[in-house]
Order: sequence, then structure tokens, then C-alpha cells
Amino acid sequence: MGITAYINKKIAEGERNSIGVSIILITVGSMIASITAALAIDGEVIYLP
Repeated sequence: MGITAYINKKIAEGERNSIGVSIILITVGSMIASITAALAIDGEVIYLP
């Protein structure tokens, strides 16, 4: 039972950490999109359809 409890504990920690990592990745992605959009408005970045 000790091994099973340990594995379940590690899985729970991983789930908590994955939510934090997901939030960070979404934030960074939004920042990159905002910067790209701002540069596109200035005409420095050309979007190809």
C-alpha cells in the first residue's frame, strides 16, 4: 500500500503543477500574440493568408 499511496501522491502533485504550467504557457502565448499584433499594425510584420 505504501508504493500505491506514494504514486497517487506524485500524480496529485503533477496535476497541480500542470495547471500552473498551463497558465504560464497561456500567458506567454497571449503576450507573444499581442506583440505580434502590435508589430503587424505598425507594418513591420506581414501576415500571409
